[in-house]
Amino acid sequence: MEPGPVVRVYGCAGLRIASEIPLNVTELTQCNPDDVDVTIVLGEWRNTPFAPPSEAIVAELYEDGYPRYIFCRVGDGFVGRIMGVADFEIDGDLSRVVCHPAPGGPEGVLPIIVVGSILAFLLVRRGCFVLHASAVAVDDQVLAFVGVSGQGKSTMAALFCADRAELVTDDVLPLEFAPDPDGGDTVVCIRAGNEVRLRDKAAELAERFDAAASVRTTADDRIAVAPGRLSAERVRLGAIVLPRPDREHQEVTARRLGDAEASFWLTRCQRIEGWSEPEDLRWQFVDVGRIVAAVPVYDVSVPWGPPFAPNLPAQILAACGLGDRSSGMDRTGDTALGE
Repeated sequence: MEPGPVVRVYGCAGLRIASEIPLNVTELTQCNPDDVDVTIVLGEWRNTPFAPPSEAIVAELYEDGYPRYIFCRVGDGFVGRIMGVADFEIDGDLSRVVCHPAPGGPEGVLPIIVVGSILAFLLVRRGCFVLHASAVAVDDQVLAFVGVSGQGKSTMAALFCADRAELVTDDVLPLEFAPDPDGGDTVVCIRAGNEVRLRDKAAELAERFDAAASVRTTADDRIAVAPGRLSAERVRLGAIVLPRPDREHQEVTARRLGDAEASFWLTRCQRIEGWSEPEDLRWQFVDVGRIVAAVPVYDVSVPWGPPFAPNLPAQILAACGLGDRSSGMDRTGDTALGE
């Protein structure tokens, strides 16, 4: 009798995940695979044509006319189609995902997609608002770097972590809300992921980390650095930075956005884009309003490399007026939530 697939249990974004696909997140060696939130199994090979799995489209993303992903309702659940890579069948209660790889597809990217697009979809359906962002904690301040693909989010996180910030997440930033003592909302980040994945032009930043940080090359040819990360699972979000890479100027400039402009950008920078169902859109509108009411959002022009100035983190904090704890970003007391 052939041995069955190896199942490991991981912790990511507040979920316990039993997976037949090895994932690059924290492994929970003492956790029972039968007592988890989500189970991911490998199914049979399946073609992934450039067409929706059904007519009931929930979310879809096209880039330059090319479909990147489509999530549809199929039966009582969903199917997420990553073109040329895999179909992911998701059951109605969001507890089981069956991955059907595409014949000849890049199997090595499956772990990246699982903890990226698939995890983000599950989190949204479970009630989180999920930004396309990286986040760090530095000097008791929690910053999120938010933007579309290629806007420098991971580079910003790497710059701060190389300067001894703690990593909260990279790529997927789930947010929840907790009551604020003043009657408003506290926006809470859920820690997700152990690595910062850098594109070629920012790969030099890996050399700034000390020997304790592990470095590897990913299946999509990025440099992944695992720096020190935050120990708390849930942390208060203090500020949001929209980085604007600037190769023409050498000075960091920052502008705090008004609620309307901040809402526009946060709506555009969700980790899963292209939602189509009215109920999803209504809740996203409400959640964005709650975020911008509670958290300052800054548009920051950042002198871009390589090379990158060694003191960029300090410049960014100063430009945003976040250089001391009087800025409202103090993470003391009850800020580490859910411990």
